[in-house]
Amino acid sequence: MKLIVIFLLTIGIMPSIAYSDDKVNVGYVELTKVLDSVHTSSPYNQLMATLFSRIETETNAKINTLYIPSGRLNVLLQNGSVDCIFPVVPNGYDRKMATIFSDGTNNVASFHFYLQNKKKAPLEQGEKEVIVYNRTSYFGKLFEQPHDVKYIAVDSQQIAINLLRKGRADGYLAYYPDIKVSLSEQDFQQLIFDKAKPVTESIDKMECADTEKSQNFLIKFNAELRKMKNSGEIKHILGDYYNL
Repeated sequence: MKLIVIFLLTIGIMPSIAYSDDKVNVGYVELTKVLDSVHTSSPYNQLMATLFSRIETETNAKINTLYIPSGRLNVLLQNGSVDCIFPVVPNGYDRKMATIFSDGTNNVASFHFYLQNKKKAPLEQGEKEVIVYNRTSYFGKLFEQPHDVKYIAVDSQQIAINLLRKGRADGYLAYYPDIKVSLSEQDFQQLIFDKAKPVTESIDKMECADTEKSQNFLIKFNAELRKMKNSGEIKHILGDYYNL
C-alpha cells in the first residue's frame, strides 16, 4: 500500500483515503418534534441531514449522529465519545474543557405560557405563582437566580399542559418556537404568552471540543449553513420552526 501511495504521489495524483480521524461524532439533544429520533421529518432532523449530506459529499469526512440524554452530554464531550453536541445554549454550561461554537441555526426564547380564558385565583400574601416545566428542557442558569414565581419540574410536556387545565399550575415554562411544533395546533391555540417578555433568550448552535478536527468540521458546517441562509433554503426547511 505504501508503495502504491508513493507512486501515485510521484505522478501527481493524491489518492482519496478516508481516515478514521475524519469521523465526526455528533450527539443530538432530543427535542420532541424538533430534533426527534421517532419523528424523523422534524425540522432540525431535516436541516442537519441536509447539512451533513453536503459536507460528506464535498469532503472525506464521515459524520455519525446519536441521540443522547442531556444529563450525559458533558461527560461524553469531555471523554471524547462525541466531538460535538447539537443544539446547545451557548455559554449555558460549565465545561471543564475548551469548546467552540458554530454559527446560529435558529433564535429561541423561553416564555411563561398560560391557558386562554382561565381565571386566576388571587394569590395570597407571600404566595408565588406556580410555573411548571419539562425536566428534560435546559434553561441555562435560570434556576440559580431568585424569582418571584415557583418553578416545578414535571416529566413531560403533556403532564404540564394537564396541570394547567386542572388548575394545579398557573403557567408553563417552555421554548418558542419549539412549543409551536411540539404541541398540536389545537393545544397551542389554547395558550397565550407575551412575546415581548421572554424569560430567557438564546441562539441554537452546535458546540464542539476545541480540536483541529472540530475546527475543520465547523468551517465546513458554517460555510454550508451560510449558503442555506443566503438562499432562503433554511426558512423553507424549518417551516413553522423558523425564527431568524
